[in-house]
Amino acid sequence: MEETFNKLRDRHETLRTTFVIVEGDLLQVISPSLTIVVPVIDLRYLPATEREAETRHPKNRF
Repeated sequence: MEETFNKLRDRHETLRTTFVIVEGDLLQVISPSLTIVVPVIDLRYLPATEREAETRHPKNRF
């Protein structure tokens, strides 16, 4: 999944674009490179009944 996101990012400038304010002017900045990292949280140690609740916990959001 991470590789797919990074390939999409390479092809589309809009996915590498941010906006900044410089001296009161809004500027578009296109990053030449950007790495998207998808965190993986192993929930196998939890009983099945608790896994969904854990995915909704705020500490697991990025």
